[in-house]
Amino acid sequence: MKKEQHLRSTTLLIKQDKDKQLTAFKQIKELKYQIDVERNGGIYYIATDFTSFLQWFIQSFGEVEK
Repeated sequence: MKKEQHLRSTTLLIKQDKDKQLTAFKQIKELKYQIDVERNGGIYYIATDFTSFLQWFIQSFGEVEK
């Protein structure tokens, strides 16, 4: 029996050091977007480097099949 797959929105932000200090307006706008994505069943994740992203991805979705 084939496993049923559900599609959902995934938003990945990659933050660099220069992005750490956002203006208050940008912070509010980004937070509202995150809430909207998650409220609609999507995933919102902010990566600061590839290693932490990969660890989060494997914990969330399991190993990647080749």
